[in-house]
Amino acid sequence: MTLRMRIAAAASVAVALTVVALAATQYVATRSTLRGQIDSALSESAQRFVSGPPDDDRGPPGGGGEAGSGLPPNVPFGGAPGVAQLVASDGTASQPADGAEALPVDARVKEAYLGEG
Repeated sequence: MTLRMRIAAAASVAVALTVVALAATQYVATRSTLRGQIDSALSESAQRFVSGPPDDDRGPPGGGGEAGSGLPPNVPFGGAPGVAQLVASDGTASQPADGAEALPVDARVKEAYLGEG
């Protein structure tokens, strides 16, 4: 193998490693950003469910419920409605208001209810 071929091969390997490293870094950064946005949206949704909609939230007619009503609050335009389900102290789950199947209640849900999770 000539010197020119070895230099070209080394440069090709260096470029390939750089591209792989940059792609992995970008993947991790994007994943972190998206997970942060999802966590924020879920926290905001949970807070709106507990406290009810703000006074200026008009939402669609017949939309979500008030705090403690068991209905999810009105969702702002462009927001994801999600599914709300209440779990009683004995571990039984309420049927979601939209008629969807109840989500399973496992040990993690019970720990969260008890403030352990």
